[in-house]
Amino acid sequence: MNVKKHERAYKVRQANQLHRTIGPTVSYLRSLRSQMDKNGFGYDDSFYRAVSNAYDELNRLFIKSFITTALPADEVEAPSKHVA
Repeated sequence: MNVKKHERAYKVRQANQLHRTIGPTVSYLRSLRSQMDKNGFGYDDSFYRAVSNAYDELNRLFIKSFITTALPADEVEAPSKHVA
């Protein structure tokens, strides 16, 4: 196995593990933010902002980890090419 393939395999394994690990937390934060919306929390509330920011950032990481496992090795670093 050449170095590039070995690095790709390692990166994919790490991305898979990350994706599985943070998925439940992303779901929890999405549910929490939804409940906070229903209960009248607004963006002016610091706790709501913290939950919302945490959800947004973890969701980005969740998506990035999925893309890393789904794209061919030469496209992993530039997923924006696929965005319309």
